[in-house]
Amino acid sequence: DEMARGQTDFNTRIVISPFPEEAATQSGNDYWRRIGYVPHLTRGFVQLYHMNGNELISGSLSFDGSNKKRLIEVFGQLGIEIPEDEITDNWLKYAITGNFTEEQAKGIATTIADMAGNSAYKKNTNTVDVTKQFGAVMERVFNESYIHICESLARGRQTEGVRGLVNQLAANAHNFNDRYATALNNMKANIDQFSDDDSIVLHELLVYSTIEMMRALHLNEMTLLSNNTISGQRIVQISPDFLYAADASSFQNMLGGFGAKGAKSNRVYSACGLEVSLGDDGNNSDENGNPQSAYGGVDGGAEESSGKKSMTCPFCGAKVWGDPCAAVLSCWDCKAYTKNGRVRYKGDGGHKIRDERAAAKETERRKRRSVKIAAAAERADRRSEAEAKVEDAFRESGLSF
Repeated sequence: DEMARGQTDFNTRIVISPFPEEAATQSGNDYWRRIGYVPHLTRGFVQLYHMNGNELISGSLSFDGSNKKRLIEVFGQLGIEIPEDEITDNWLKYAITGNFTEEQAKGIATTIADMAGNSAYKKNTNTVDVTKQFGAVMERVFNESYIHICESLARGRQTEGVRGLVNQLAANAHNFNDRYATALNNMKANIDQFSDDDSIVLHELLVYSTIEMMRALHLNEMTLLSNNTISGQRIVQISPDFLYAADASSFQNMLGGFGAKGAKSNRVYSACGLEVSLGDDGNNSDENGNPQSAYGGVDGGAEESSGKKSMTCPFCGAKVWGDPCAAVLSCWDCKAYTKNGRVRYKGDGGHKIRDERAAAKETERRKRRSVKIAAAAERADRRSEAEAKVEDAFRESGLSF
């Protein structure tokens, strides 16, 4: 609040919220899963607050594999000392502060998040890019499913659209865990009612199955065992055009087929507020190894073998987290970078040099402004003197104006 009101000598504040291990130990993992947390990822957050003029910019960056010992080392490298026995609730009082541009502030927060996370949990696919690539297919899920769910929820009974969706998903119910299989069968048996719990079940089924569909497209897994209630089981070849051209009931059935494939492999997907798996409860294979590797690639490896370490930029002194043996190394602050061991750009000196240059530029601007003001004042004085002489001449001649 004080920073937002301009009552501090800094415009940026960055703090870390580690995984709440004390609360997790007290409540147990089952409770944290029920409220949408993902305990086996031990997720923490870097929180950024930055004043850009009169505008407050805030945001959070998540990192997985939260480890307080490593976080204490990260903060120590940045000049902030945190006691080893400090409880999670008190970590927010340890803040990194300073005066930075918006770009610099975001760069620092991103670097801290990279340093704080365990590389064994690192995502190996940019799912945002996957979503953009196959966005038209994903929109079908929302356009042809959620509208019926919302209408049924408002009416308190299943519409024809939801009954069709339930029937197509239920064709794969035997592949889902007891919660989803039971819920689908109950919905099939009670078409004259539709509850909040029913909408939650369908939402989770659609989210999971959509993620599995996007995964299959991304990995080019082009076959799917369709279990259509009309045509029976058959192997179908999948492509974005095929999915987009399919009729609504076939599309929804294939969607359930994607979910079934993920359920058989016990894949778990998680995000803020949701962890969902359609497979056997308590048998999540993704809790072993890299839980973020479902979209392909083997990130494997423990943190120690990742090759990444904290380094100091030789051009600006900023702390950089990276692999010293990587083909390309760059500094988040001064933008200096090397490629294949050769320096390609020495950077702009970092934020300290930029601040000094900006201060010198501002001083020079003020000097020029002062000179202009002085010159304008001098011209005004000369003009006043000339006008006074004219007035005196008129008076002496007996004329007036």
